[in-house]
Amino acid sequence: MPDRYDGTVYCPNSRIYDRALTYFKATTDLPPVGNNFYQLNEYVDIKINFEIWGPNPLPTVPFSDIPNNRNNQQGCRVPSSPKPHISSGSSGQLTFRLRKPIINGVSLNGQSLAQMYAMVSHSGAPKPMAQSPFLN
Repeated sequence: MPDRYDGTVYCPNSRIYDRALTYFKATTDLPPVGNNFYQLNEYVDIKINFEIWGPNPLPTVPFSDIPNNRNNQQGCRVPSSPKPHISSGSSGQLTFRLRKPIINGVSLNGQSLAQMYAMVSHSGAPKPMAQSPFLN
């Protein structure tokens, strides 16, 4: 991922309060194998961390209801607005663990590892979070 990326902010018809925070959620469709690792393929397990701005800057996927402790109205202009230069989720950490010896290499190209969602809320983490990921 680049340092920052463009996305779209879908805004509510009601006012966003000045003290509202952005809450993040991340999921993966990979099968869990324990200790926060997921099976990437028959040879490799992976642990995924997304970087978000806030008190827990590198949470391990999956996570939910992680606030960034900052709000600048998220660029909202009803009903939707382009949001350039999003940084949360644009970097992170991948930890690979070998399941068995690799002979002649293995390809890791083009596989979706995780999805990240965000929502702005004034009264705590909202339920349910968005169903469309802004990072996939």
